[in-house]
Amino acid sequence: MKTANTESWSAELVRIGNQAVREAQTRNRQRGIPNWYSLNGKLVTDSPQTQATFGSVKKAR
Repeated sequence: MKTANTESWSAELVRIGNQAVREAQTRNRQRGIPNWYSLNGKLVTDSPQTQATFGSVKKAR
């Protein structure tokens, strides 16, 4: 059952999780580690070097 309290708690957990992911992605980029994502069932990366290595991997927008 949804209540204002549980929705607030859920929103706070999502906010904390999103912030942690953004920080981890930033640290990866600073260290040269590619970030990988699944978009519409396709594996994509934000690294141009990795795209050249894997050929069929799409670059994230």
